[in-house]
Amino acid sequence: MIKGTYRSLILFVISMLFTNLPAIAIDNNTSPESTKPILKSIPNDHSKHKFSLGLELFPYSYKEPNLMKMHGLFYGINGAYSFYLGKDYFLQLEARVAGGKTNYSSSTTGSKSTKTPNKLLETRILYNRYFQVRKNMDLNPYIGLGFRYKEDHEKGKSTTGHIGYLRKSNYYYVPVGLSMNYNLQQGWGLHISGEYDIFLEGKQKSYLSFKTIKNNQTKGYGLRSELLLEKTFDNYIFSIGPYINYWNIKNSEPDPVFCRACRVYHYFNEPKNTTQETGIKVKFTF
Repeated sequence: MIKGTYRSLILFVISMLFTNLPAIAIDNNTSPESTKPILKSIPNDHSKHKFSLGLELFPYSYKEPNLMKMHGLFYGINGAYSFYLGKDYFLQLEARVAGGKTNYSSSTTGSKSTKTPNKLLETRILYNRYFQVRKNMDLNPYIGLGFRYKEDHEKGKSTTGHIGYLRKSNYYYVPVGLSMNYNLQQGWGLHISGEYDIFLEGKQKSYLSFKTIKNNQTKGYGLRSELLLEKTFDNYIFSIGPYINYWNIKNSEPDPVFCRACRVYHYFNEPKNTTQETGIKVKFTF
């Protein structure tokens, strides 16, 4: 049932992007002047370029069920650039960089007293369409391509004597989503978005002392949502609110490693895992 719901969302967003529907759907007695986009966060004929810059703070949680977990507090910056293409279409480039330190604990390899440094980088390109469905509300379906890079370097030994190592994670995915901007009174507004991330491929590298393990992941999905309160000023828009990013990735393909001493192959795989980032962001749009 859940898969069917997301499939319906994807089909609905794609149909809105490529179906030849009128971009303005308001009352017939509305004057032409009022058909101009109300919310300045949307690129339009009068502003073909938009920039945004923001800060974010979020608890980070990574879990491999029944095996291990990492959690900590991350902070980062994000930015975006939007370019209006005409006919209510626009491209948006997004990037975010974050980092922090996490605590490590495992049911099989113990825990560590030292925290693990982490790095997170994400870039996306989105193809959007603008619909003004009411005088004070617009919808923006979008589809795109995303890349996510995560690095953590566990140092020292755990309570059971296991040595930490460097791990690098790469995700490639297709974001499909829908956002809504609702104009309140006196320059206030709400921005709400929901997104389903179609997981294309994941590449994991674990730099062990005796071998670099490479695993490919092919199954999984991601979810995103945010709710921002916005205030429009003369030259910029200030936004603040909560958001959540979630990943659910299945077991990877095994990587065979030959043990010369015992003359057999050992198979290493990246276990199924979940990642959750739930935090708050502030953003300025120019």
